[in-house]
Amino acid sequence: MYAVLDIESSGGKRGQEKIIEIAIFRFDGSEVVDQLISLVNTDGAIHPYVQKLTGITPNMLRRAPKFHELAKRIIQITDGAVLVGHNVAFDYRMLEQEFASLGYDYRRETLDTIKLTQKLIPGLKSYGLENISKELNIFNPQRHRAAGDARVTLELFKILLEKDRQKDILTRVKPQNQDLNRYHDAGKLARLLDMVQPEAGIYYLRDSDGKILKTGFAKNLFSELNNIFLLDFSLKNQVVDIQTELTGNDLISKLKLYTQSHANPAEFQVDHLYMSNWQIVWKNGKFALKDSDFLLPDSVVAFEKRHKANVLLRKLMKFPRPDTHEAAVQLVKKIMYPGENFLLKLPGRTLDETAVIAIENFTVLGYGYYRLHHELQRFKAFRKTLTPLPNDAFVIGQIITWIHKYPNSVAPFPGSDESLTLGESHSVDQLPNED
Repeated sequence: MYAVLDIESSGGKRGQEKIIEIAIFRFDGSEVVDQLISLVNTDGAIHPYVQKLTGITPNMLRRAPKFHELAKRIIQITDGAVLVGHNVAFDYRMLEQEFASLGYDYRRETLDTIKLTQKLIPGLKSYGLENISKELNIFNPQRHRAAGDARVTLELFKILLEKDRQKDILTRVKPQNQDLNRYHDAGKLARLLDMVQPEAGIYYLRDSDGKILKTGFAKNLFSELNNIFLLDFSLKNQVVDIQTELTGNDLISKLKLYTQSHANPAEFQVDHLYMSNWQIVWKNGKFALKDSDFLLPDSVVAFEKRHKANVLLRKLMKFPRPDTHEAAVQLVKKIMYPGENFLLKLPGRTLDETAVIAIENFTVLGYGYYRLHHELQRFKAFRKTLTPLPNDAFVIGQIITWIHKYPNSVAPFPGSDESLTLGESHSVDQLPNED
């Protein structure tokens, strides 16, 4: 559980500032489950610079609650949660300072989105919240106000969670349900599943140390996890925490889980001799693939090319390592893809959201989510939010399978007038025969 927050202070000397506005969104990794937004009456002065920057004046605070009136609510909404903020050290210091004045020792774990963004989205002009929102196309209707900046931080954090293929963020957050084992089996199961939604996504089952015991994907997370616990009593005894990530559709669930596993090469040892009896050659400016025992005639029809490419793709998908058969993968893409550049539009995590997988120059850029059409049209900004996917045979195979099942999900690339076909215009010299 996370508590994404932003605080506006009165300004002045360090240690003497007071909180004048606070916004906290309690976020379970998929959706906001609680929120607190309030001005705070300080009975003190507000620095002129702060008034000009935020628009908050002393008159606006006169009827606002004092901090001690909000203290219990702040403790409740951040209980068992990690504080997430942009330069979170400032927000955390302000809370510690205010609670200390009440004689209360306030302690929470923290995550700083500045450091996370620098790691997961390198190359931005700067990592201030205003520039990040501009470069990543995150709309902020209330700049330099707690609610607006906290919402931008929340949207940024959602992007960072998607981009965190190593799951460093998840493993840094220790489970909070350490006392669950005292409940009988039915009670523990109910509490574990309490926050799980019956939606498509990925699940992570963790032990008391935060170690991921089991992960997987499902069309219905609640139903899948319920069945897992009913069938595996030993696993249920070890699990003290469930984290889920909604994806909106099976394709992104599968590719996301594969990508996270792919980030650990030790789990994907590949037989490098698999393609040893095949020769990949360059002929007349095109890729040509031939088997030592068989060559297709030059007059092969497009349909037969696609059939042979499909056979080859199934073989390559068994061993998804682009470094061992890059040319063969490139060959299959040029035959099987509906075009050189296109988008795959999929159901999003909510009704007002659309998921996208972007392919450019026959290369999978990655996946992302958007709500408003103009976000997609500003593609230069949108592509920075995409979570990369391996450009290998497994990912390509899953994308092609989805396209053939749902051809209407294919859409033109932003700003492109390229017509989309089933790739029959891409000629190939030879393809291997089916074994």
